[in-house]
Amino acid sequence: MLIDDLVTRGVGGEPYRMFTSRAEYRLLLREDNATARLTPLGRELGLIDDPRWARFCGWQERVAALRTALATTPAPSATLRPGATLELLLRRPEASLAGLRREGLLDGQAHPADPWVDEQTELTIKYAPYIARQHEQAERLARLEQRRLPDALDYARVSGLSHEVRERLTRQRPHSLGQAARLPGITPAAIATLEVHLRGYAATRAAEPI
Repeated sequence: MLIDDLVTRGVGGEPYRMFTSRAEYRLLLREDNATARLTPLGRELGLIDDPRWARFCGWQERVAALRTALATTPAPSATLRPGATLELLLRRPEASLAGLRREGLLDGQAHPADPWVDEQTELTIKYAPYIARQHEQAERLARLEQRRLPDALDYARVSGLSHEVRERLTRQRPHSLGQAARLPGITPAAIATLEVHLRGYAATRAAEPI
């Protein structure tokens, strides 16, 4: 994305700066989940030895077991609607795993406190709706990246685009809908218009005699 950013946005005469707040899908690329994201990759590359890998797998198993317990243990009926689980209770801003243990709601012997396991479990549950939404956005962008924009496409003939959008697309000549979507000033409505036009464009080209 860095090269794409430089090509499509430019630097405007200023030093190029990267900010984590501007990273795509920053909820998926959090500092706290770096171990979970990168350890399997490090193992594939031969950078993680057997003892460290075994320790990591043990952590992951404990996270999975803790999440299962939270998802299946009923919450006190006075705190939430009937049938709610501890997982739903933990999504409240004021709730924490430490608090659940203090209240005796979580079996401390079956699931003893562990800083890394507790942090991963708690943050994953609290961020779950936002993480799911970001996964959907990432999947949509991946689909847009697969939709190539023909080099011969005349944006002046795409009805529904503003003059400014036509000008920008003509100047930058993005190679895909995904790249076009990242251009400044290109709205989701403009991308939707391009998608519709591409379907008609493909149908027209298919009907042309060879």
